Amino acid sequence: MALFKKPNIDKLIAKKDIKGLISAIKDPKNSADTDRIKKAIVRMGKDSIKPLADALMKSKSYARYKLVYILRAMGNESCIQPLLIAAEDDDKQVRALALLSLSELPVQNNQDVYAAAAKALQEGEPEVQYHAAAVLGRVGDKKAVELLGKKLNDSIQRDNVRQEAARALGLIGGEAAVKHLGKGLRWKATRTEALDALGRIKDPASVDTLLELVKDKDENIRSRALKILGGLLDEERMISLSISLLTDEGYWVKKEAASILETYNWKPKNAAQKLLFYEAQERLGDLAREAVLDLNPYLDELKGGNLDLRRGVVKLFGQIVKDRLAEPDFIIDPLIAASQDKDYDVAYEAVQSLGELKDDRAVDPLVNLLGGDLNRDAAEALGKIRNPKAVEPLIHAMKQKKNGLYYSNFADALVSIGGEEVADALIAVLGENNPRTVTHAAAALGKLRATKAVFILKALLYSKDSDVSDAALDALKKIGGSDARQVLEEYYDR
Repeated sequence: MALFKKPNIDKLIAKKDIKGLISAIKDPKNSADTDRIKKAIVRMGKDSIKPLADALMKSKSYARYKLVYILRAMGNESCIQPLLIAAEDDDKQVRALALLSLSELPVQNNQDVYAAAAKALQEGEPEVQYHAAAVLGRVGDKKAVELLGKKLNDSIQRDNVRQEAARALGLIGGEAAVKHLGKGLRWKATRTEALDALGRIKDPASVDTLLELVKDKDENIRSRALKILGGLLDEERMISLSISLLTDEGYWVKKEAASILETYNWKPKNAAQKLLFYEAQERLGDLAREAVLDLNPYLDELKGGNLDLRRGVVKLFGQIVKDRLAEPDFIIDPLIAASQDKDYDVAYEAVQSLGELKDDRAVDPLVNLLGGDLNRDAAEALGKIRNPKAVEPLIHAMKQKKNGLYYSNFADALVSIGGEEVADALIAVLGENNPRTVTHAAAALGKLRATKAVFILKALLYSKDSDVSDAALDALKKIGGSDARQVLEEYYDR
């Protein structure tokens, strides 16, 4: 017979034996039953708090942690006193859990809790300080502002402690908190938390700081600062600021600016403002239906020097093309002009739209782009237009080693155009010395089902370059027919 018998947890729960359950949870052998015991004790309510508090004074650190774990789960205001005892425990993990538990309870203006948290913030280890800062924020006593401000702006402190100090200052508020948070914005590790805290306080004293942050390099900081200013600046200044930020480089900044303008029922006064406003709201489809009634104001902006507006106009025209809202004659020339723009984004959007238009008038301008940064996109657009005039330029581009990254784009464009002329041109490419060019030409001939290429592809089956031979093999399989089958049989029987 065993000297120590393991307790019957089910019986203890059934009898509501609080002392027995506390003894059981203190025993490491019952760790598997911890959650079940915790739930049972929590269900017993306030009557279990005093026995838990008494047990805290007589248990080892392992057990004390579990007892605090149960007190936290109870979430009762009556747990504050035993948790204050645990907040000064010798074990830092017990202290940290006790402070975390206190931060989740109604401790507003509780001076005993304030004293324990203030002491822990100044003397504790980082994990203890982190939860102590959170408690001080919940207590809300302005005496904590200087303590928290010191932690926030002490670069030697752990980042998570400084970040929690910023959040706590945001809960306490006041002019002094705003000053500390303003300093906290200097540090990369605490900028977001300090800014969010200022947003929570919404004190006019932070306006100048926030206006500076709207110019920050970080888009996230700019958009957050703008959002906070929405509740601090008067309507006239806020509208003026938001209009100016519709040209910001950051997507979220523009979106926030447009959202603020919408809350004021602001209406764009001209084509430029309409363009920027609708684009920021991702509603170019709505503007496109209006713009087709009079494209002239937008054509003027496309010819102007404002890059943001040129980018916006070419996207608007792309939407018009996509939704088929205007005949090509009304829009082809502006898009051709935009495809030659020095700005990559403007030219890219125009090239995409020219491909969708499938208008032969765009072939020559697109061909001119085959040797530059937009050669891949120009090739794709030419493939959509399918004009035979593009065959020779595409073949020429495909032979240039500098275009090696885009061989597949040129080959795919040629396949889209199709026809005997393309097949003949690709067969000629098979005689090139560049293995990569030959590989893509062979693959394209397979996609075209070019039977006339069978016997030259046969020779490539035995190439020393594995990519070339693999492409020839795959092409012959796709071409099919008696000649291709015979070549493949000979290859496999060799």
